[in-house]
Amino acid sequence: MNTFMTIFRRRPTRRSPYRRPPYHRQWATACGAFLITFAAVCVANAQAPGDLQPHADIRAAVVEAVEARLAGRADRLTVEADEIDSRLRLSRCDVPLAVRVPQGRGSSGRVTTEVHCAGPQPWKIYVPARVAVYQSVVVAARSLQRGSVLAPGDVLLAEQDTSNLPYGYVVNVENAIGSRLRRDVLAGKPVLPAMLETPETIKRGQQVTLEARSGAMVVRMSGVAKSDGVMGQVIPVQNVRSQRVVHAVVRSGRTVEVLLQ
Repeated sequence: MNTFMTIFRRRPTRRSPYRRPPYHRQWATACGAFLITFAAVCVANAQAPGDLQPHADIRAAVVEAVEARLAGRADRLTVEADEIDSRLRLSRCDVPLAVRVPQGRGSSGRVTTEVHCAGPQPWKIYVPARVAVYQSVVVAARSLQRGSVLAPGDVLLAEQDTSNLPYGYVVNVENAIGSRLRRDVLAGKPVLPAMLETPETIKRGQQVTLEARSGAMVVRMSGVAKSDGVMGQVIPVQNVRSQRVVHAVVRSGRTVEVLLQ
């Protein structure tokens, strides 16, 4: 009986020294194999360098388009397109690149252009560019104080980057002369329209009040301006009573002050 039981007793199975990996490890192994295969296919089908659009050509097209948009608006300008991410691989365009520069932009220091390829493999990207627009504008010939009435020697024309002047600038010296400054201006700095105000003026033939001051005493008489004048300017004025012509400083739109010796 013992022998019979020994013969028919289930023998213990010998465990394999190799354990079956858990399910998630099998999945990870399968995914890894798939990725390797997919990467190999991608490498095999990758475009050759000659089939890619050179980034330098894209940037050159942006520069040309911005310069064309700003042609005639400046004495001199510089345009520099930003570098394009080297990882960006675009199909070579079989047709000329189309570059759109936003309306009303391009002279504000920076502009973002849209570059579009309409070929068989179309694509579109946005490329920023830095713009410097140089033009001759009115600047202070010397440091000027607030309240000064500009004379011909106070201002001159000098080249400035107008992309840094978003609130406007003056291009003719004649348009600044005779204006009064609202604030101080350092030598070489632009004289902006917002800094200027038109002072009160006197017209030739206008009736004015002549004032003569001596200490606390003020003598007033009627006069007639013999020339145009702005505040602070010396003009000839004829005394209505004596008919004598004297030189007086314009103090307001109706008053001049005789300069006593």
